[in-house]
Amino acid sequence: MQYILFSILIYIFSFSANATLTSVDNGFGVYDDVTNLIWASNGNILNTMEAQNGVSATVNAIIAANNGIVYYTSDYYNSPATPYSL
Repeated sequence: MQYILFSILIYIFSFSANATLTSVDNGFGVYDDVTNLIWASNGNILNTMEAQNGVSATVNAIIAANNGIVYYTSDYYNSPATPYSL
């Protein structure tokens, strides 16, 4: 009896997803058209980029992509985010 009730509840509350996922940035990201977000397709993307390009080139690319401004982000123990110009 519990199995039937559980099956009915799963059927009633199940919804289908309608998102279209598209690969972007040479496979580094996945675009979700429902949430209008780009998700990283690799959970360890920094290590992957460092292995492909080297640490120095990766760090310089990150700095260049942020127009030379790197933010020290706040956490529980620190004050709000502080921009640093490089």
